[in-house]
Amino acid sequence: MMDRFRRYLASTLLCFAVLHPSKADELAFITAQSPLDALLIYDVATMTELTRITGLGIEPTRMVGNADRSRLYLVSRVNASGTQPSEMRVHVVSPWQRRVLRTAVVGEATGRAIGISPNGSRLYVWKLTSASQTFGVAVLDAQTLAEVGFTPLPWSMCAPVARDIAVAPDGRIVASGCGDGLRVIDPVSLAPSTLPLDTDLLNDVLGFTTDGTEVLMRRNGLNASGANTLIAAIDLTTGVRQNVTFALPLGSPSPAGVPVRMVRVRRPADGENDPTVFITYASPTGAASPAIASTSASAITPPDRRLTRLTSLGTPSATILGASLDGRVGVIGNTRFLRRVDLDPGAPNRSRPRETRSR
Repeated sequence: MMDRFRRYLASTLLCFAVLHPSKADELAFITAQSPLDALLIYDVATMTELTRITGLGIEPTRMVGNADRSRLYLVSRVNASGTQPSEMRVHVVSPWQRRVLRTAVVGEATGRAIGISPNGSRLYVWKLTSASQTFGVAVLDAQTLAEVGFTPLPWSMCAPVARDIAVAPDGRIVASGCGDGLRVIDPVSLAPSTLPLDTDLLNDVLGFTTDGTEVLMRRNGLNASGANTLIAAIDLTTGVRQNVTFALPLGSPSPAGVPVRMVRVRRPADGENDPTVFITYASPTGAASPAIASTSASAITPPDRRLTRLTSLGTPSATILGASLDGRVGVIGNTRFLRRVDLDPGAPNRSRPRETRSR
């Protein structure tokens, strides 16, 4: 199984998993790029592939789900051929039926980012039309994939470098990659505002604070160390920035690598409004064994802004790809393997994952 999985993901680390509880099992849905170009469905208990969904175009990449995971949405592209221009495609997948329900073309192939509104009714994707040199964020109806809105962005400032689209818990849409900073888009009027960024901040949007007032972004650097998490929190209204630090107990592993993904889950022992946040660190070279940092969501809001646990799984560049709705189980992986991780809410140190190797 590992050899086959290595081939599936040999060209990319941009896979994403989401766990979906059904009557009998939990399923992981993972996008795989060239040469397969498919959505792989795994049984999480045994880490074996059950089936795959193909016919998605090429390079299926980012994926989001609605609150109860009854629908998954992912983006892919199709290359230009002859007089036919390239296409960016958005797909609706039913986890229950394990098939694509609907596909829509949204402009030409561009950055394959996707966000979903908190109530699950709207999707947000990049839309590029080179003939008219228009570029921006398209708003799609999540049921029909019909385009219901569009926020234009400056062609020369944003089209060549567009990066992430993420949605804050309060509904604001955050688009990164424009040369002059973040675009923060009002979810009702779709009016964008520009939030300038310090020069040491990269365009990687990791996530948001629980109240949605701040976005967490990666700072420039190749290795976290000491108190330096390489993460900053930026107020979405004022632009005020504060760095997130480490506050680790004695005996913790040394930080390494750079932050690449944030997953927030509410486990049974967590407070009602205080879920657990996991942030994966990955080595730029893939040679080190970076750690998974974690904390309560309240600890990354004022006044603390700290990551309080750091756990090394001894695996180079392992990334948390997703977590179950109850926060008990996670899936980690890279181009070489896929594994189940027990997040173990019953253990004394609830933030410390335990690893189970795949077969």
